Amino acid sequence: TEHCFHDMTLAKCNGAKWILIDDYPYLPTVKDAVDSFEKINRNIYNFESIHDPHRGQALFTLKIW
Repeated sequence: TEHCFHDMTLAKCNGAKWILIDDYPYLPTVKDAVDSFEKINRNIYNFESIHDPHRGQALFTLKIW
């Protein structure tokens, strides 16, 4: 969980417009990290859960103000 959350935070600090995370919601540690990041950053990023038959993904898109 800590590594995934840290990677998303690094992406955010480097000005990422999009952050794509795979294995969401299939791995509990990834899901926990993504859910925590979404709660903290919902005013900065839009969140979308993309379900596919193989991996499932989470996509954060920077909000344009």
